Amino acid sequence: MIDLERQMNARNLIELQKIIHKLKPSVLSLEVKGAKEDLASIDAATSWNEQVQESVERLLHTFNTIKPLMQQDLETYGDE
Repeated sequence: MIDLERQMNARNLIELQKIIHKLKPSVLSLEVKGAKEDLASIDAATSWNEQVQESVERLLHTFNTIKPLMQQDLETYGDE
């Protein structure tokens, strides 16, 4: 999430696409609603534009929303 925030401020599309490439398997395996479309939108972008900005903002919102749930699951099921 920190890397996404950093790239959103820097507006460096190439670095953002590298981060998205690393995140893609995890995000897709979680089947997070809307994330697949946002990843595809960022991958297809040739410049930082309104659509890229909105996609990054949605991904950050999604990750911030699920982070406490994932942490709770780790605490609950981490020792199994």
